[in-house]
Amino acid sequence: MCKKLVVLALVAAAGVFVLAKFGHKLSKKEASLETQIHEQEQILASLDGEISKHLRQIAERDVEASYLRREIKDIETRQAENKKVLQAKRTALKSDSVLVVAGDKPDEVRRSEKELARLIDSYKNCEAELQAKKAKLEALEDAVAAANDEVRAYQNERREQEVELNRLKAMVAQMRTEEIKSKVTFNKTKLSQVKKRVAELRKEIEVRQRQLELEGRYLGKSAKTDEKPRDVLKEADELLSAKK
Repeated sequence: MCKKLVVLALVAAAGVFVLAKFGHKLSKKEASLETQIHEQEQILASLDGEISKHLRQIAERDVEASYLRREIKDIETRQAENKKVLQAKRTALKSDSVLVVAGDKPDEVRRSEKELARLIDSYKNCEAELQAKKAKLEALEDAVAAANDEVRAYQNERREQEVELNRLKAMVAQMRTEEIKSKVTFNKTKLSQVKKRVAELRKEIEVRQRQLELEGRYLGKSAKTDEKPRDVLKEADELLSAKK
């Protein structure tokens, strides 16, 4: 008994699933062209969120690039000052080295050499940092430019689809007009029969009228009327009595 109930339940569930699936397909097939076009318009409108997400990323990279440009400018200014200090230190050290006799270097000269070495290392590190930031800036600018091109291409394609949907709406509207015209049709068979019979009746009546005219002309017959015979004596009496 339980097995039978389980089987019946499975069959019922399968029937519901098939009915739901068939109903979905049926409703999809029965959707009007206007509804389907509207659905595509809604999908296009929903793409604003997708575009906004990418615009956020472009904005972040663009701002990062602007900060990086300021950093590069500051480093270049600092490097120009470092170069002046380095050149001055080198010139001073050369002068001191010329005055030193061969042998051990004085402590002051050794300290100047160490300071020059430190300045050289600092300048090199700063230059390496500058070049790295310039490379990063170039990569960011390329990425921002490529992303902007991608967004513009995406928007252009989206606008093309919007224009195409508007064309389709116009086509459907024209089609609906033609459908209305084609639906307003009549079965003119009976009307044609009536028209033909009316023409025949008119001709028959005209023939009979003409016949009566000819009979009156040649046979002395007059058309029968429903009028009462005229009482001329009565009319004369009434006329004469009225004049007294």
